[in-house]
Amino acid sequence: MFRTVRLFLGGDYQFLATNYGHQGAACTLFCLYCLATLEDKSTNPSSMNVLWGEGKTKKTLESLEIETGKKAIFPIEIDMLVPLPLHIILGLTKDYLLAFLEKVCFSFLIIQDKHSLTLILIFSVAGLGSPQHS
Repeated sequence: MFRTVRLFLGGDYQFLATNYGHQGAACTLFCLYCLATLEDKSTNPSSMNVLWGEGKTKKTLESLEIETGKKAIFPIEIDMLVPLPLHIILGLTKDYLLAFLEKVCFSFLIIQDKHSLTLILIFSVAGLGSPQHS
């Protein structure tokens, strides 16, 4: 009796990049999964989407070997990679927070009395007008 065994490769980004002979986060095509560039990451973070749909191209083991000119140490297809989520979550959170802050207008209202100091943060989304002050 035979059973199908599916191999997954997991690890942090540096380990996965090293496995495929990839230069890592500093190279132009930094992503192991898609053809996103460093310019895409800095100029349009909302276009960074790991879901492959219309207009998205994902990498394969073969295309990564052509890109790097190296054979993988463990030749496991890109679909079978399991990256550690911590840095992905931190990176996406930072990018989305920066994109949010670019679109938001902040105002501060400070109320101070004898025993306390209160800071009220007022914000409005750009394009919808700024907070109204009386």
